[in-house]
Amino acid sequence: MKPATTVILLIVICSGTFAAGTNAGNAAVGDSSNSSAANSNSSMLHVEGNKIYNDKGEEVRLRGVNVCSLEWNSGGDNVLDSVYEVMVNWNCNIVRLPLSQDRWFGKVSDWSTPQPPDNGAQYRQIVDDVVALASGFGKYVEIDLHWSNAGEWGKNISQHNMPDEHSLEFWIDIAKRYANHPAVLFNLYNEPHDISWEVWRNGGNVNEVENRGKANEKRFTYTTPGHQKLTDEIRKTGARNIIIAGGIDWAYDLRGITRYALTDTQDGNGIVYDAHIYPWKEWDGKNHDTKVLCIADTHPIIIGEIGIDPDGEWGAAGRPTWLRDTLDWMEANKLHWTGWCFHPSATPSMISDWKYTPSAHHGAIMKERLLSLRTR
Repeated sequence: MKPATTVILLIVICSGTFAAGTNAGNAAVGDSSNSSAANSNSSMLHVEGNKIYNDKGEEVRLRGVNVCSLEWNSGGDNVLDSVYEVMVNWNCNIVRLPLSQDRWFGKVSDWSTPQPPDNGAQYRQIVDDVVALASGFGKYVEIDLHWSNAGEWGKNISQHNMPDEHSLEFWIDIAKRYANHPAVLFNLYNEPHDISWEVWRNGGNVNEVENRGKANEKRFTYTTPGHQKLTDEIRKTGARNIIIAGGIDWAYDLRGITRYALTDTQDGNGIVYDAHIYPWKEWDGKNHDTKVLCIADTHPIIIGEIGIDPDGEWGAAGRPTWLRDTLDWMEANKLHWTGWCFHPSATPSMISDWKYTPSAHHGAIMKERLLSLRTR
């Protein structure tokens, strides 16, 4: 894949003129003296009970898509163009933006960034530009720590069972940069799995096996700070932004939240819990109520990933109503959601090409639903 070229967009909207790509320099985007935050058209969000409200006291439902590629490509694949597309033509009011902690700090030397000379400055600029673009539209960006490194900078860069100690550095830096930016939410870790709820919340040792039983089996041992420590350190920076935390079983099962809910500070804007739903997660939905809606009366829930492939055992060919049925279920239960994924090569793919043609089995259904919704 070829890194996308950063473009300059000039957008005129009802509340003023906004230029993307203007956050160069050392000023933190979330600093009140920075124009991106001070002039944001987004309204700061906070949690009350099981709902999300803006600073006008209006209830907000977040619905959008994942704009991926920055987890595997330091230059990204058409990231800004994709964010523009979904906010203008798909009626999204949020994008989930998966990131890599190694790429954020410029610790990666690979095909996308050979011997990075800038310690991640260009990568961080892309994220700044996405935040500025969404902010200009009065919409939102969920910064998602998608890939970590099992405690070794520049190595093992992928999805792991849990965040590692370097993830603390990532979140402290992110929190300082976007502290109290009205358009930014923080998703602590993509898909925790194969750990206990005790370790999920309070941290501990993680013993992880990759490719178990195969010739290329690899084992990792590292320490995770746990989701509560990440939350505490973010709040120590003064950042009140909403925090999102995925459950266990690859961010599907939320039942442990009844005992292991995260504690926010008094001035924090609250915690939202994240579940990812695919057809292979009990495709008929018989346990979604048990494993996802179990906390719906007390906490906001976002379905951070949802999608379906065209073929195969769990595909749309054999389960043609699954996606619409699940979208109906999410709407009936007033859940927030972001579809996976707005990229032609990241399955389940919502688009077929970089002309943004919706995939018939997935993207077309999601776009139709998004366009039918009233968003705030």
